[in-house]
Amino acid sequence: EGGRMAARGALATLTALLKVLVAFLRRAVDSRPLAALLLTNGVSVLTALLVAARQGTRGGGLRAALACAAEWTPTRRLRARKIRSRVRQRIQHVVTKDLGAPASSLPLEGLDDAEIVHKLALWSSRERRWENGQVSGTVYGGTDRLSAIISEATRQYTYADGMHPDAFPSVRKMEAEVVAMVAHLLGGASKTCGALTTGGGTESIILACKAYRDYAAEAKGITEPEMVVASTAHAAFLKAAHLLRIRCLRVPADPETFRADPEAMAAAITERTILVVASAPSYAQGVVDPVEELAHVARSRGVGLHVDCCLGGFLLPFKRRLGQPVPPFDFGVQGVTSVSCDLDSYGFGPKGASVVLYAEKALRHNQYFISGDWSGGIYATPTLAGTRSGPIIAAAWSVMMALGEKGYQQAMSDILDATRAFEAAVRSVDGLQVLGSVDASIVCFGAAKDSAVSAFRLGKEMVARGWALSTLQLPPCLHFCVTLPHARACITERFAADLAAAVEHVVASPGADVRDGAVLEDGEPASAGQDAMLHDFSCAYLDALYQVQ
Repeated sequence: EGGRMAARGALATLTALLKVLVAFLRRAVDSRPLAALLLTNGVSVLTALLVAARQGTRGGGLRAALACAAEWTPTRRLRARKIRSRVRQRIQHVVTKDLGAPASSLPLEGLDDAEIVHKLALWSSRERRWENGQVSGTVYGGTDRLSAIISEATRQYTYADGMHPDAFPSVRKMEAEVVAMVAHLLGGASKTCGALTTGGGTESIILACKAYRDYAAEAKGITEPEMVVASTAHAAFLKAAHLLRIRCLRVPADPETFRADPEAMAAAITERTILVVASAPSYAQGVVDPVEELAHVARSRGVGLHVDCCLGGFLLPFKRRLGQPVPPFDFGVQGVTSVSCDLDSYGFGPKGASVVLYAEKALRHNQYFISGDWSGGIYATPTLAGTRSGPIIAAAWSVMMALGEKGYQQAMSDILDATRAFEAAVRSVDGLQVLGSVDASIVCFGAAKDSAVSAFRLGKEMVARGWALSTLQLPPCLHFCVTLPHARACITERFAADLAAAVEHVVASPGADVRDGAVLEDGEPASAGQDAMLHDFSCAYLDALYQVQ
């Protein structure tokens, strides 16, 4: 009882002291608001420095501690809330368009067929800007002939499912032939095998990582797997690492060439490494990594080498056949143990079509999922999906058979000619420089040394002129991925003129960088090292995709 009385007394005393402190702070704010603000910010900074000293910070050292402290200040927190609110509103405005009355529940009476077709035609007609050649990448084929072939294959196989070869034997045949044709194109041998995926290049990459993980666990007893990738490797490898619980060691690429550094990659390999990754080409700068050197490193250390050819799988082989220089990148290189190749990019197939290939079946077996004790029977699937789209498989096969080697070679010749024209256009503009080398069909560029050009502001100026370029970071730059619509549109002269005018405007009106979704209108980076804020913005964007207006 005496202890309870003492505790109550202490609580009462503390409450009284807090009341006095609150009253003092109120009087201080009323009489000297600036001093009160500085005092509270100072306390926040000291508290944050203490926390940083005890727990460590992301970057380490005084600079990182001060950055952490800045995030704790009341003014910064208030500013962050305003930033979040403004950016969320901007994201909502950009992503969601007014396309008529929303449908959040089934209509009581079904719509007439004609009305549905009218709506689809109206919406799709507004989304064909890519046809004029002003959109980077996105649509790689898009000719009337290819569109008709894909549409007809989709119509013929609308309800077909690759999971049921007994019901749809022709789908099984087409899938097997697509895999075999891509393997042949990429220098595969008789043992080369793989699978057609319908979730795009990301699914192919995830499956490859799963195959290496499970193979290493069974054959080598590795329970805490790691993979070594260059900093320029596609983010799909980060997703795979996250989903499969593989530690991803990202090694900085060469800052001048943007290629993977074989020596640095070799130094990152440990006894837990299950694979090394190369890109042919990389997404951002479009350069081909030194696959031969990386293959030697991987082979000498007893690990596999996966080559991400999602963009280059069709383009690079035909570039080589055209007599143009292409560094070794495929199964012709000893030590390459798997390759991913997208059919929906320069294979000109339907969206979602991709292929993952392995040098031997032992790896592919570890890609599979097999369950023998399910009440529904034995469940075995070759890819992540159970039901696999027959229309995608049929359309991919149809496009490949329709074009053949000569058709692809002519298309790639046109694309490569257009790529050189776009590269020349960039090089003709003062204040810009091409980043890396143009090894495939991507022209990446940024501000030249000592230039006042802001890549982010330049990107927005090009948007104002009707262009949609890819905005990249680390370093800040833009790229234009050249496809068949660009080759057929013959618009490089307009691109050069608009680019020169945009650069002139940016230089004449210097201001802060504006990066949609990540940087404020007044130029202060909304992230400022704050992963939480970037995560919040990304979630806001993804949430907006499912917003019914």
